[in-house]
Amino acid sequence: MKTFIFTALLTATFASAPGVFAGEHAHHSPAKPATAEKADDPAFTKLDSNKDGFIKKSELPAKHPLLPHFSMVDKNKDGKLDKKEFEAAQSML
Repeated sequence: MKTFIFTALLTATFASAPGVFAGEHAHHSPAKPATAEKADDPAFTKLDSNKDGFIKKSELPAKHPLLPHFSMVDKNKDGKLDKKEFEAAQSML
């Protein structure tokens, strides 16, 4: 019975607190998706010379440090890096 009352009390308390079950806390601002933070990455934008949302090997300058590792970071082997692949590559350099 005590467990039921305690559980009911906790449920009522947290149900009235907005965002608690959505991963938010009163002392934190709402979390932003990782892709939204990197969406305007100036390095990615600069290297994506044709503005198609991907970086191809041919778009990298001849001495870019990512060039020798390109095929390793191109996880889906489509010949181009999306923003997520580029972000992972940047953490390796």
